[in-house]
Amino acid sequence: MILERRILHITAGAALALVLSAACLLTLPAGAGAGGWQVMDTWGGRGSGPGEFHTPKGITVDDRGFVYVVDTSNDRVQKFAADGGFVTAWGRTGGGRGEFRQPGRVAVGPDHLLYVTDCNNHRVQVFTPGGKFVRSWGSSGTAQGQFSFPRGIAIDAGGRVYVCEQGNSRVQVFTAHGRFLRMWGRRGAGRGQFSRPKGLACGPDGRIYVADSFNDRIQVFTAAGRWLRAFGSQGRATGRFDRPRAVELDAQGRVFVADTRNHRIQQFTRSFRFVRQWGCYGDAPGQLAAPRALATAPDGTLYVADTANARVQRFSRDLSADTTPPLTTCSAPETWSPVPVLATLLAADDVGSIAATYWRLGRDAHFAAYAPPIVADLPGQTLLQFFSVDSAGNQEALRSRWLFVGSGGN
Repeated sequence: MILERRILHITAGAALALVLSAACLLTLPAGAGAGGWQVMDTWGGRGSGPGEFHTPKGITVDDRGFVYVVDTSNDRVQKFAADGGFVTAWGRTGGGRGEFRQPGRVAVGPDHLLYVTDCNNHRVQVFTPGGKFVRSWGSSGTAQGQFSFPRGIAIDAGGRVYVCEQGNSRVQVFTAHGRFLRMWGRRGAGRGQFSRPKGLACGPDGRIYVADSFNDRIQVFTAAGRWLRAFGSQGRATGRFDRPRAVELDAQGRVFVADTRNHRIQQFTRSFRFVRQWGCYGDAPGQLAAPRALATAPDGTLYVADTANARVQRFSRDLSADTTPPLTTCSAPETWSPVPVLATLLAADDVGSIAATYWRLGRDAHFAAYAPPIVADLPGQTLLQFFSVDSAGNQEALRSRWLFVGSGGN
């Protein structure tokens, strides 16, 4: 990545605090792209017929590009071609083999089988890609191998199955045949504790990412369950969440979060630096209503279970967005005075490659650390938005400033 060197000049009267009354203010119009992503198509609609949905809550893509959607309140799984063409469906309400009571999520294993959390039956069921029942395990309870409303499910490259439970607030790990291996977590808000976790993902780095929904954060663990870090807190600002239901990683390690009650998707680098967001409440293409599941295809396409809209949306990367100026972060004084100050700017691409440039814009000043989420270029000026960061790494107050962008040496 080539990083352009710039100078930021603060013009008289240009410092302007902006109040964001809705997340949509930073979202491009539907169909025009979403800060690097654009809507390819949508499909579905409320109902119980083929290709229709009632609160879809799970989605995955296999290595052939077929899309599987957990049609939760219809107690079934539906299979589609990559463009939304209906292929088949299976399941009905009940507790027998191949029957469901409010199924939650679905994952594809390296064995090409589909693993579905059958939430209200407190079990995991396994199927062929055509919907033939293979096996199941689990029952209601708190012992090893038992479940209390299992939600998220993910499978690592070695075929180990990770399941997070809403009721027991923990993660359990199994072999592909359901043999218990280990578990971690309990109810709470501390490190490694959970409050109604809803989703999880296995990253290409072998780490386990858990959507700790009612703690409004994502927690990261080793495959053995050792806590590594957490990011996020409750709120509407970028980098914050309101009941996130799903986390997903692509092959390059980009992190996507379904920020459910903020009706948006947020994207982060593999080092958890905010990159972009898109979505706001609505039913137009690119708008969302309580998205609850994400899936990335081998070609990089992102599928979203747009739950309250009873549909699936398919997004592709807008490669032209990669030619725009890189994400910029900055350290600056807490009060941006009319007198320019020393600033440190970091430019990063969306997988975390970073280069630093230092500008002396004026007299020295004391610093307060900032973690800026977005840079939106406009003719002749740039909108920088900064979040103060507390000692625990949580983002706090939003500050926005219009700055003139000029070229030349520093």
